[in-house]
Amino acid sequence: MYGYVIMTNHIHLVVQQKDGKLSDWVRNFKKCRSKKLLKMVLQNLQESRREWLKIIFEYYAEFNKRSGDMQFWTHESHAIELLLPDMIESRMKYIHEIRFGLE
Repeated sequence: MYGYVIMTNHIHLVVQQKDGKLSDWVRNFKKCRSKKLLKMVLQNLQESRREWLKIIFEYYAEFNKRSGDMQFWTHESHAIELLLPDMIESRMKYIHEIRFGLE
């Protein structure tokens, strides 16, 4: 992973997968992180929206048999292959501008 920014309702990542199977990497990332993020959000006593979020996570899990009791991520990902150095630089600049409030 070269860069990332976490937004209120999505994330941006710049990653490279050595064997070219980016979809496998994204699947594994979502699976691993969803468990940790669900636990973190639902056990945070300072999170005022905890009960509301739990209802939302449970609602979306009803439509997906593979997600278990709660679903954190949507099944959409908009992967863009960055083939040229200029493309990578442009995406990294965007991530840094958002992450550090430079926009």
